[in-house]
Amino acid sequence: SYLDAIGVLECDDAWPELLDALENKGDINNIPNILTQDNHRQFLRDQPILNVLGQKQNVVFIDPKFYRNRKTDFDSLPYMDRALIYDNTAFKNRYKRTHMAGRGCPFRCTYCFEEKWNAMYRGKGKLFQRYSPVRFCEELADLKNHYDTRFLKLYDDMFPTFKQDLPWLR
Repeated sequence: SYLDAIGVLECDDAWPELLDALENKGDINNIPNILTQDNHRQFLRDQPILNVLGQKQNVVFIDPKFYRNRKTDFDSLPYMDRALIYDNTAFKNRYKRTHMAGRGCPFRCTYCFEEKWNAMYRGKGKLFQRYSPVRFCEELADLKNHYDTRFLKLYDDMFPTFKQDLPWLR
């Protein structure tokens, strides 16, 4: 009851659409990936499952018809608006910057959420996508030009380190 809207799953396209709708006083109830107080009953499903103790437990699932396919063209995304954080918080004077070259992971580690995330997106795009090397390096250069950066932390679930990634790394 405290939220007007919440973005669920990947909201690369939903977020700007929501902002446009709010700015233009449009309807936000039909934007995929945006749950509202008016539309949530339409897209959330209670489903009983057996937990690890064999007990019935209700879990809420999001209807796949409600959310978009995965974003596959990362190079079309704008640079992150780091000024929101770096210009207005103590992070401006911290010299470690965090960035990701891609999103997703095909592995099924028991401790990780990615397997369930991938199951939700089955049939809705590739499990793993990343920026092109040129786009990735351009954004890092832009970051360094605007903020004193002495250390880059690459925060990817799966940074390109496999044999098939050599062309990307080169």
